[in-house]
Amino acid sequence: MKLRWKITILCGLLLALLVMALSQVMYDRLRDQTYQVHMEALKAELQRVETAFTEQAERKLPGAQTPEQRKVLLRRLFQQQVSGEAYLRLDGALIYGSASELLIDLSYDPPSGVRNAGYGGSRTYALCAGTLSIDGRDAKYQIYLTEDLTQEAEQMAQLYRGFLKNAAITLVVGVLLLAWILSRALKPLGTLQKTAAHIADGAYGERAPVKRKDEVGLLAADFNRMAQAVQTHIDQLTEQNKAQQRFLRAVTHEFKTPMTSLQLNVETMRTVRLPEDRQAEILADVDDQLQFLEKLVQKLLKLLTLKETPDQGPIDKEALAERTRSLCRGVLEKWGIGLEIERDDALLVGDEDLLCSALCNLVENAAKASQAGSTVHLRLRGSTLEVEDQGVGIPAEAISKLTEPFYTADPSRSKQRGGFGLGLSLVKAIADAHGGILEIESTLGMGTLVRLRLPEKEETQ
Repeated sequence: MKLRWKITILCGLLLALLVMALSQVMYDRLRDQTYQVHMEALKAELQRVETAFTEQAERKLPGAQTPEQRKVLLRRLFQQQVSGEAYLRLDGALIYGSASELLIDLSYDPPSGVRNAGYGGSRTYALCAGTLSIDGRDAKYQIYLTEDLTQEAEQMAQLYRGFLKNAAITLVVGVLLLAWILSRALKPLGTLQKTAAHIADGAYGERAPVKRKDEVGLLAADFNRMAQAVQTHIDQLTEQNKAQQRFLRAVTHEFKTPMTSLQLNVETMRTVRLPEDRQAEILADVDDQLQFLEKLVQKLLKLLTLKETPDQGPIDKEALAERTRSLCRGVLEKWGIGLEIERDDALLVGDEDLLCSALCNLVENAAKASQAGSTVHLRLRGSTLEVEDQGVGIPAEAISKLTEPFYTADPSRSKQRGGFGLGLSLVKAIADAHGGILEIESTLGMGTLVRLRLPEKEETQ
């Protein structure tokens, strides 16, 4: 059952009890006041009858000789003083009583008050009783005056029933009005509930409209802040998860080129008898590649997961170029591609390991896009790094998407040559970390030029 109906039913029951209680209290007070007025009038009448009857009896009773004469005289004198229903008893014996004498039980002395009489209490009457003695005799005279209040009682009962009927109608209208008011008042809570349900279903951007400044409006505002905090936390976890995935993909991707070179060196030492100096050279090369892998993993972790700015310093272009050649030797020999290096002596500032990784990616992509026997050009001019090939080229509409993870312009060719579409996205991340720009120029059938522009640094003396 909805909250507004629970509140409506509860309020309806409480109002019904309150109306019934108030109605009963008002009816009882009206009845008591009405009966009190009649009782006061009846007491005054009783006092008058007692005074007049006593005076007449004391004056005339001495002339009565026999008890029967006394009863006849008392009956006549009493009848002269009363006008309504009345009773006179002498020593417990009824001397005078009207047709409604059965209203009084003569076996005991009834006190004054209002009573119901007849089967089921069909009649209501007021009774006022008094006791007196006449002429100093020991005889006990009891006078009872009664007044029929049945009509007044019925009128008050009708008034009570009419009041209850009107109260019931008013109560029904009030309950309906209360239900409408509650529906309007609790409507924002329904909206809040729907918003919470949408958020629970995954619509984390859903928010409850805040248009009020009361408690419901404050609740909606607090709910929105809570939802925003939850969404922020979810976004942080999502971004952290994505960063971890990027790191794993990048590490896996970056392992390929050094691992190819390591595999080639190991295979050479296993299958070819080499002089000791050549073996030492290969082992030194293997050690250098392993150290490069260790440093590269750490720096990729900072770059892709922790979003840290790489350490930058002056770079020896000749060492960078030769390191790139050494790491890419296995890929170049596998596809039968030559590498031509051009460089100048201008200052280049950056993280050598990350830039070497970027160049290895570019050279590897160029080698895969080129025909066997062709040459890839690596140029280090000023603060600009370029890799150019004379390969198959890239469609113009695909150039803007090349830096997206896992995107490949030619999926069939990438599958044949082991490409995953991660190289350029990593190069773009390295360029961004250095504050540089990645530019790609390509023509189908003629080749591709990839340019990494780094910020120029002034050489310090």
